[in-house]
Amino acid sequence: MHTITLECSPEQQSALDRYRQARTQFESARDTVVRITDDLGKHQKAAEAADSEAQAARLEAATLMRDTATPMKKIHDLKAKERAAYTLAEDYRSIVSEVQLALDEATLNAGIAKREEGAAYSGVVSSYAEGLMRQAAKELAPLCKAVHVLELSLQRQASPAGAEWEKLGYEKAIDAALAKVYAVVRNSVINSQFDPSEDAFMQSAARPNGLAQFETVSAIKEHNQRVTLARQAKQLRNGPTQ
Repeated sequence: MHTITLECSPEQQSALDRYRQARTQFESARDTVVRITDDLGKHQKAAEAADSEAQAARLEAATLMRDTATPMKKIHDLKAKERAAYTLAEDYRSIVSEVQLALDEATLNAGIAKREEGAAYSGVVSSYAEGLMRQAAKELAPLCKAVHVLELSLQRQASPAGAEWEKLGYEKAIDAALAKVYAVVRNSVINSQFDPSEDAFMQSAARPNGLAQFETVSAIKEHNQRVTLARQAKQLRNGPTQ
């Protein structure tokens, strides 16, 4: 991924570094899930093929057994082929169980990595917002001047019956002036647009592909699933109970 060089504050750079590490960890977890899913599909197909071979051998042997002229050796060979194929299918199903467990764990890890990626991305956005607000605060002198002049203008509206801004519930002219400025700022913000895809800083923290494929795993759910996976792994090691 192309890295954009930016003038960042130490806080922003730290947030970016944390995010890039979290993004890399998610991408690794995501790719592991893809690889194991592919392996699982291959083993499942192998088990199905072995089952089909066993069934075919069984049907052929049953047909030949009805013919008294069929040599017993041929029937024995077919039954041996049937047993071997069933054994092979069972072995593949055992592998499938192991790979499925690995896939479940990899999916859990991807969900955890997604959680960490999301938290790190929030840190990037927050750091950027704070930096922009600090920069904006440095450039507010003209606006502040306008507010104070507006305050003077509103104060000149005072009369025995009360100024219009007083009738609207404002205690001080400065409050009425700030309310008017807020309306101007709000209107400007609503009529403006911000596209993160066109912002160099935001693009330096571009999100990875595949986030939607995984559920974000909370800390509590992580613990519960770890316990479940450990129990399933123990059952696989010990084999089926009698």
